[in-house]
Amino acid sequence: MILPDARVLFAAWRGVWGMYCVPLCGGKEEMLQFEKGAPNLQAWSVLPDGRWLAVSADRTLSDIGVIDLNASSHLVNWLANSRFTERRATFSLMGRDIAFESDQLGRTDVWVMNFSDGRGLTPVPVSRDGGLDPFWSRDGRTLYYTAGTKLMAADIEVAEPVRFGSPHGVLDLQSTHVFGIGPDGRFIAIKRERAPVTRLEIILNWADEIRQRIK
Repeated sequence: MILPDARVLFAAWRGVWGMYCVPLCGGKEEMLQFEKGAPNLQAWSVLPDGRWLAVSADRTLSDIGVIDLNASSHLVNWLANSRFTERRATFSLMGRDIAFESDQLGRTDVWVMNFSDGRGLTPVPVSRDGGLDPFWSRDGRTLYYTAGTKLMAADIEVAEPVRFGSPHGVLDLQSTHVFGIGPDGRFIAIKRERAPVTRLEIILNWADEIRQRIK
């Protein structure tokens, strides 16, 4: 994950499992110190201002929370602390809402809660017949997710407390996985093809190329 301050955040095993930051163009690696009792932290999303990081961790099953990256100690503020599995917490780009997956209705659905200054309000379900991999439109007014072989969309009708209209189909995915929207409004997707690998490309000196592009 690339943070707004041009650092790369990643998880790795260094004798212990932890999260680390390193400058995008190279530099000293820094291990982020987290509270004990939050094993296998997984980062999902960060606010555009770089302050709040959305995470999940294996505690009871899997819970979601946020971490204030500007604080001196990186304590997890748990937003969903239940006997159900919650994961894939994703901030809207405006930072007002968090979408996530939860199985509290007996299957995995997409839920959303309002978010403000490290606190989450009562979540509401968005998907009707299962949902995975939520992501937001650029203006934070539409939530997209995958349901079976379709990309679904639901529009916010009331901002706070958040309420959505009925989801509707947008794309028939087939062998395509859509996971985001670019600045130009087009979907970012991966096409899955079951074909033998016949070519391998290796990019050399990629860090130098990035430095040239961000000057």
